[in-house]
Amino acid sequence: MYTIGKKRECVDFYEYYKDLQPVKDKRVWTWIESSLLLFSLIFNELNEKDNSENCIEIVKEAFTLGNDLVVSVNNKARERRMNGELLSTEKVDISIQQKESDDELTYRIILLKELIYIKALSYSDNMTKEKVNKAIDANILALKNLL
Repeated sequence: MYTIGKKRECVDFYEYYKDLQPVKDKRVWTWIESSLLLFSLIFNELNEKDNSENCIEIVKEAFTLGNDLVVSVNNKARERRMNGELLSTEKVDISIQQKESDDELTYRIILLKELIYIKALSYSDNMTKEKVNKAIDANILALKNLL
């Protein structure tokens, strides 16, 4: 819905998320985290800063879940994500070369999720605001063409 401009419809789901607490189960938390970061991005675009900040705060609470070893491992993983190491651009390129539009759609959604993660959590030296925003715009355009 976000990629086709239905921002308000996306944040209608925020009511289900706004009071959630972080959970240790990464299989569950990954979906919640991604949704909250998308909500944060949309709320920023809609000038609803309080809601945007609430989403970020919920996500940041998860940074300290677990014992010292778990927190340390998660911090390193987050640093890799922020530096763009999980961006799946090669998979997008391969799917385009092989004319696999379903695969391209899947990999572009994953790529967009990672770019939104970087943007919502304030970029990094390697992934600058300009670079991330340009990649987000390009992916949204490509996704619109695939849908």
